[in-house]
Amino acid sequence: MAGPGRYCGRGLAESYPRVLEFSRRAGWRTMHTLQVDGGDAEGSQGVKLFNSSWTFDDIPSSQLVRSVAVLKMTQYKPVVTYGPKLFSMAQNIPVVRESANFVAKRTFFKQFCGGETLEECIPLADRLQHKGVACIYDYSVEASPEKKGLAKSPTCYDQTARIISDSVGFAHRQGHRAFVCVKVSGVVDDSVLEKSSRALMSGNLKANLHQALKDLKSENPPGLTGNDKTEFMAGLDRLDMICQAGHQLDVPILIDAEQYSLQAAIDLCAVAMQKRYNREKPWIYSTLQSYLKTAPARLDFLRESALENNFKYALKHVRGAYMVSERQTAEKSGYSSPICESESSTHEQYDNHSRQMLRDLSENGAAALFATHNANSLRRIAEGCSRMNIPKSSPRLHFAQLYGMGDTLTIGMAKAGFNAAKYVPYGPISEALPYLSR
Repeated sequence: MAGPGRYCGRGLAESYPRVLEFSRRAGWRTMHTLQVDGGDAEGSQGVKLFNSSWTFDDIPSSQLVRSVAVLKMTQYKPVVTYGPKLFSMAQNIPVVRESANFVAKRTFFKQFCGGETLEECIPLADRLQHKGVACIYDYSVEASPEKKGLAKSPTCYDQTARIISDSVGFAHRQGHRAFVCVKVSGVVDDSVLEKSSRALMSGNLKANLHQALKDLKSENPPGLTGNDKTEFMAGLDRLDMICQAGHQLDVPILIDAEQYSLQAAIDLCAVAMQKRYNREKPWIYSTLQSYLKTAPARLDFLRESALENNFKYALKHVRGAYMVSERQTAEKSGYSSPICESESSTHEQYDNHSRQMLRDLSENGAAALFATHNANSLRRIAEGCSRMNIPKSSPRLHFAQLYGMGDTLTIGMAKAGFNAAKYVPYGPISEALPYLSR
């Protein structure tokens, strides 16, 4: 799922009737992208996606004004381009850091993150639960292009794994049907993931992934030797600790997608965890990015692995979050972009993969979480559920959007009877920077 930067200018303003007049008087031009995506006619499943009274009736106008102001700022290219760099620089100057964090916490961080700790997320979780919406808790520690290759001590990865494992217990105690998200680069050195991914992408990706899954039995991760091999297996153990906690406490674990240069190794780790824990129920999810040209091969690998190894696959389906940086990296490194050439190609892949996932959900016990802000996709998937007689409230079917945007979509799906969730990042402001930058 893309970070907030992916949707600059598409935000929430068009859905805030109490604030539109304020925006007009302030001279702010709001955009109506979501309305272009299909209006608000109800589909065959009674899905009504743009009912602002359902969504914002309990939110103070002051909070709505802040949201519009933040989203308006994201429309300015200098803010998006230079803001994250200046904020990162400020973290190295104590006096400036305190001021920068004070402002960020009350604006961008407040808009898109649940808090710095899980306890700070409780009021938000309670409010969402009241509206029939679950939380996806995400400790926002991940690799970023700016920090790529910077070594961390094993202690840092161990600490991140413990924090995420603790969040599983927190989610279980809250009893809010919550998910917990993990980014593999938070528990494994990203340079090791990149080396392993490079080996997997050399030649036939799907065949290499299948072979690598077999080789993991003997602790032979692809393309790695010596310390790199040791670090990869240690990272897999950390990931296993998190997945084991989720399995024991009935809290689904979402293994998130990341940058293309790391993703093949992440796919391998995710399927290894599903093979171990999804025998009876699909509790461990991997993530498919349908904007990748290799997305069909990655989905085939997951589906074939599930059949060959007798487990039920679970998949979070997104378009993708790193489009700009992936194209820049490809151009800089001299290889062709891994992203689909056109927006229509991405939409086509997303729709095709969604249909396949619904068939597998209906026939093979798979689980699907559709994470999208595209209203047309939501309606098409809802209609597909109706055609295949998939119950709206099936515990293996979920929909999700980012916290801080797309709220009418989330509430609309919940009101229609589907399982809906909000992706709620939390953690120190400095660690949330890569997510906020996206």
